[in-house]
Amino acid sequence: MERVLGVETEYGLSARAGGRRLSAPEAAELLFRPLVAEHRASDVFGVNGGRLYLDVGAHPEYATPECRRVGDLLVADRAGDQLVAGLASRARELAAATGTDVAFRLFKNNVDSFGNSYGCHENYLVSRELELTGAVELLAAFLVTRPVLCGAGRLHAGRFTISQRAAHLHTELSALTTRLRPLVNTRDEPLADPARYRRLHVLAGDSNLLEASGWLKVGTMLAVLELLDRPEGPDARLAALRLADPAAALRQVAEDPMAPLELADGRRLSAVEVQRAHLDLAGEYAEPALAALWGEVLDALADGEPDRVADRVEWVAKRRLLTRFRERHGLAADDPRLAQLDLAYHELGGAFGVLEQSGAVVRLTDPAAVEAALTAPPADTRAAARGAFLAAAQAHGVSYGVDWRSCTVHDPTGDRTVPLDDPFAARSDALDALIADLDQKGTVPFWSGGGPGAGLARGHSRVRYPLRVPSARMIPALACLLVLAACGSPSATPSTTASPSTSTSATPTASATPTATVTPQDNLDAITVTGKMGALPTVKVKTPYAVDKTRVKVLHQGTGAKALADGSVTVHYYGALGRTGKKFEESFSSKTPATFPLAQVITGFKAGLEGQRAGSRVLIAMPGSDAYDASPTSGPTGYQVGDTLIFVVDIIAVSVAEPSGKVVQPPSSLPKVTGSASEKPVVTIPSGNAPSKMTAFSLIEGTGEKVAKTDAITARYVGYSWKTGSLIDDGFATPTTGTLSSLIPGWQTGLLGKRVGSRVLLVLPPADGFPEGSNNPPVEKGDTVVYVVDILFTQPGS
Repeated sequence: MERVLGVETEYGLSARAGGRRLSAPEAAELLFRPLVAEHRASDVFGVNGGRLYLDVGAHPEYATPECRRVGDLLVADRAGDQLVAGLASRARELAAATGTDVAFRLFKNNVDSFGNSYGCHENYLVSRELELTGAVELLAAFLVTRPVLCGAGRLHAGRFTISQRAAHLHTELSALTTRLRPLVNTRDEPLADPARYRRLHVLAGDSNLLEASGWLKVGTMLAVLELLDRPEGPDARLAALRLADPAAALRQVAEDPMAPLELADGRRLSAVEVQRAHLDLAGEYAEPALAALWGEVLDALADGEPDRVADRVEWVAKRRLLTRFRERHGLAADDPRLAQLDLAYHELGGAFGVLEQSGAVVRLTDPAAVEAALTAPPADTRAAARGAFLAAAQAHGVSYGVDWRSCTVHDPTGDRTVPLDDPFAARSDALDALIADLDQKGTVPFWSGGGPGAGLARGHSRVRYPLRVPSARMIPALACLLVLAACGSPSATPSTTASPSTSTSATPTASATPTATVTPQDNLDAITVTGKMGALPTVKVKTPYAVDKTRVKVLHQGTGAKALADGSVTVHYYGALGRTGKKFEESFSSKTPATFPLAQVITGFKAGLEGQRAGSRVLIAMPGSDAYDASPTSGPTGYQVGDTLIFVVDIIAVSVAEPSGKVVQPPSSLPKVTGSASEKPVVTIPSGNAPSKMTAFSLIEGTGEKVAKTDAITARYVGYSWKTGSLIDDGFATPTTGTLSSLIPGWQTGLLGKRVGSRVLLVLPPADGFPEGSNNPPVEKGDTVVYVVDILFTQPGS
């Protein structure tokens, strides 16, 4: 059967800034700042067809585009490494521009020093007729023993195992990918026509830097799938290779590829022998060169001479490196320097790169092909159609959305969506027609800032946050569009393209020769606005109209908090061109307000809203110099250099700098909290046993918007252990944002309905906090935790 395939890689991340090691969530927030600034999200698709996003556990993750051949997949996977490394370089430069010296380290591995595991997920298109439970029962023996070919190896506490993931997998088949960690995920999400296909989502493999191991991992899997996914049903001969206890066998194989494994029929075979049986059955379906390598690796292991394939099998290459280092320096097996080298092996640009450059391990991909794959999708899958759409949408500056199965243009007259259900279709007549329409009349909503940038685009897929820990630093990926944000283009190389908000690519003479020549006014008298607050306004302008500088008039005075220069706002808006008086965009009709940081909008819009109170209706008129004169193609349709823009803005909500409102004294039985609203709170745990019931008490009752169940909140906080009385989670210095529904249960329940500006004391028994304990923050199983949370902003969630 013809298939498409892809790989998702979760990367380990660490960072230091200002001499301090950052928590993983803090590091992730800094790493993804370029994407958030440029694309208004931390989940983006690229013109190469791949997807870069922040995954559960503060892990950067890259999903390759759809590929038909293993060779193309190896190239796409290698390009993903370069894209992630490039993001780190751009994030470092962005942080440096704000006075922060940050150093990132990215690791293509599967286990951190605390024992937490993160995955490399393989995806294979299979037919809808394949019965998943029975297929995985037959596939388990292959997956359990496959690490002998492609395990990445791990040194832990002086013991070397050939697989990083083996110790963290617990069952054959499950939908609970983070709890049971199965070999295969049952989630029925084909990302294609569900009547014809399903997606086999394999979680069992290690991440590979050594490309020959990646080739063995995916290529042998494809060959075995030909025995399983066929019209007449799975090959009955596979049943003879079923294992008695796959989970136990996983650990045995990791410890020793030659250890005898008990089969369901009572026989005992080693992992090498089980793989040999699969080669005998499926070898004819593999590429000849791959089948030859498969056999060569098994021969070397069976002969007790694994070093014969150290240049092509990752765990052997790593073990040889560690062994030689240990012998050269006379180290004990558990010497921490060996653990450091083990980790350094997986760092992007680290020890493995030295091995590859020296020729100690082989490289299969062509560097030129990898460079091309940074911006060019595979030409024979759906990724090519997606890439063509993204290139056209970005060239015309339209607002758009993409996911694996569709492409959408957001238009004031209604969204236009083209489904892409066939993963083999490199083009679509409907998509070609949509692209042709863009070529004729590209629509530029005023917030687009020239489009989300060349290279990467916002995806429809939600940004995901850890389900267990509020210390995820809740990355600020705003749910709504960052209106008026001037966006730059992510570079495929470590250098970054400047954003029009800081410097522009427009020619220096553009603003010197304005096309709109209207005598500027020093007032707003020519503009009349009628209508109630919250409803679509009627705006009349004596045209042509221009203003001398940004001018603001409060049409309705609100009583809420003031908009902060470095804060965020949620607004409804109406925009018109002063020269013609014609509306170019408004949000009232869609009932969907826009949320954005003031720091990321054009000068006139920021100046007009800064200091205005929530609940206000504000009229803003700004000259072209405070709008889009520096980059006229980023402006709304019909914009000319020198044009004045007119906005009527209803300010629905604003972020606050600190809690404000009625101060309430808690009962004496609760932990004591000291510190003013502007200070980091200090918690003193009372003596005695921890309470059995959760408590959520507002120490300061704010007056802002209420937190809704589906909202994303911006907060700062501290967390304490009831058992030790010590500070275990400090997220106070930098306010961070994340969806309420993705946080630990006590945050979801305790903050629901609380208002912006509140300081909330949460006392969370284990069931509401960390039932199984936690490494980050450090919580022992059974411990009660206490949080003090300042709610600074709330907005509709993704």
